[in-house]
Amino acid sequence: MPITRCPDQSDDSLEEFYQWIGTTPAADAVGTAEAMLQLITELNLLFKQTQLWGVTSHAKLHLQNCPDTAAKSYVSVIGFNITGYVWYAISYQLPVYKRPWPNAQVTGEVDSLARAVDYLLIAMRESEGWLGNEELAKLLTERNL
Repeated sequence: MPITRCPDQSDDSLEEFYQWIGTTPAADAVGTAEAMLQLITELNLLFKQTQLWGVTSHAKLHLQNCPDTAAKSYVSVIGFNITGYVWYAISYQLPVYKRPWPNAQVTGEVDSLARAVDYLLIAMRESEGWLGNEELAKLLTERNL
């Protein structure tokens, strides 16, 4: 299933949002639109059964397991493509029982689309936002994650 923008945020799709971002001078200069559109394409190819929901904040994409902008965002990602150098920053919320303080997060960076997808899958598992999701478990197993 394609990743879908939460309907209470906008009628525009995530693809339309990032295409629009690509027309703004600052975002275009760092290739944010290109990097994020590539990531969304990969997620759409991977997840055939699981409905992922996205909320945007500036150029960052927050992934949720339900279509409500007020719901918890478990995983966040932003990407850049500067003259062929690709870079993604991914973070996820720790489950409450693992937090050393309120709202603790794990954040990391990666310099390829393929590794960004792997890290995103790991973040989805570790955040526990998709507990029991068989498709996610299968993807993690197939990639030895």
